[in-house]
Amino acid sequence: MADLVPSAELTNPPPVVGRPAKTKRTFYFYVETSERLLNAAEALMATPGAPRGPSDLAAEAVERYVDYLEATHNNGQPFAQRSGPLQRGPRIR
Repeated sequence: MADLVPSAELTNPPPVVGRPAKTKRTFYFYVETSERLLNAAEALMATPGAPRGPSDLAAEAVERYVDYLEATHNNGQPFAQRSGPLQRGPRIR
């Protein structure tokens, strides 16, 4: 019988040497935000040094915003590693 590969290994292949590891995530955006993202990605396709597509553009934007959140809400330190998956459902206010 063949060895079974855990699904995490299928969705998160080992990183390419010299590049940070990536993972696939699904997020919801407002339609207008999604359109703006895709329009920006298309407009910047031929611009040297610009993000290479919508995924890279979104990743860079999220990294910058998380840096801002850490600086603003956590004394510039990374937030603590979560202990497991995020809870689903409405947020408690």
